[in-house]
Amino acid sequence: MKYLGQNELGQEVFHNQPPEVDWAGVDYDGELNFGIAINPRYTWASEVWRGYEKIGESVENSGYKALTQVMRINQPQDLVETKQSITLEDLKDFDVWKSWKHDEVTLEPLYTEKEVDRILDTQRGNSFVAVLDKTNDTKISSLASNAPEPWGWRKSKKQ
Repeated sequence: MKYLGQNELGQEVFHNQPPEVDWAGVDYDGELNFGIAINPRYTWASEVWRGYEKIGESVENSGYKALTQVMRINQPQDLVETKQSITLEDLKDFDVWKSWKHDEVTLEPLYTEKEVDRILDTQRGNSFVAVLDKTNDTKISSLASNAPEPWGWRKSKKQ
């Protein structure tokens, strides 16, 4: 029997749900699921929602349109669309990679500018010490620590 729910999914579905629940989605068969959104998407192969952490019980035959989803809006500032941040590890998932490629999510930086400065300074010191150990010549060692930086990072960063 085909599920025939016709109601639109709205903010009212979050009534009596814990505050951490920020996502609700209706399966193909009308089952309403609640959870914390990570990267929600419906998979046809298994006919289930993926990309969310399930919280609480599902509601069968919910009466809502199948294959619809809604995010909870708590505060007025939530109305401003913000991009979800992802890590390099997240890019292994094809759907996440596709979202990143289409500029729907942002990639978290691996290092801050301050950390990069510290790493470059450390590398300069390591170069000096490594050359000094091999040559015992401070003049040549100082040349090693004055070698061009990778990609000219400090010269190209905005002042």
